[in-house]
Amino acid sequence: MTLDPYSVTLLSGAGGAVAAEFFKKAWNSGERWLNKYFQEHQPEAQEKAKENALDFLVDLGNRIQKLENAAEDDSIIKNKLETALSDPDFSAILKDAILFSSRTSSEEKHSLIARVVSERLLSESGSIESAMRNMSIEAIFHLSSDHLRLLAITCFMETMEPSQAPSNLQEGEYKKWWAEWFIKHIKALMPKGEVLYFDYIHLVSVSCAALSPLSIQLKDIISNNSKLNLYDVDLLKEYSIGLELLNLWNEGIKQVRLTSIGYHLGVYVIEEIFDEEIDFKFRKSK
Repeated sequence: MTLDPYSVTLLSGAGGAVAAEFFKKAWNSGERWLNKYFQEHQPEAQEKAKENALDFLVDLGNRIQKLENAAEDDSIIKNKLETALSDPDFSAILKDAILFSSRTSSEEKHSLIARVVSERLLSESGSIESAMRNMSIEAIFHLSSDHLRLLAITCFMETMEPSQAPSNLQEGEYKKWWAEWFIKHIKALMPKGEVLYFDYIHLVSVSCAALSPLSIQLKDIISNNSKLNLYDVDLLKEYSIGLELLNLWNEGIKQVRLTSIGYHLGVYVIEEIFDEEIDFKFRKSK
């Protein structure tokens, strides 16, 4: 599967010179890496691996195109885009991303890995942000869709609250509004399959979480405004998803403490599911 420059530009959707050039170089390097990695595999497996990797690179190319468009007057960002593949650390991370993405057809994983790589591109090598994103790529590959949702739902409950509520609500009305806002997001983030305690152990094995013997009270997690005394979960029991959440909490999430990797992957999954950057306020842990 050899692509000519014209096909590369079309596939990447990259009208900008920087993004198109990045995509072409990334694919040229990626094809060499894939040929070597899968050289002893069946031809069908080799072809499928290249198709998977190309799907990932198309997503990445589109994201870099957006960065290029946004950085039209930003010489620092444009320089990072132009010189990214000259950075050995970034090149190594791109190789990992291509090889991991080649082994799965999951659009969800391709999208998450592409986001991590595009944001890693703007991080300084050696920084905590770059180290975290480097580690996140492998973690994504080893997590199922429901594992990713567990990270998202834990992140959501521990750190996020609505940026604003309708004005002039009475206390009881605010509690009702808050419960509906909370349930709406929880419903979208809830794992689709059965969650076992072993799933939480797996999150630990890929450095996304730790399990604490001391469990957090759900009433403390969801109380986003002490002045309104939102310390009970009775409102959640009025919703079927609320009851599912309470069960999920008691069966394992209450012991989960997210690492920096788990936290940021949780944020990414939330934003990918809602297809936008959610305007949340982030609060310190209590």
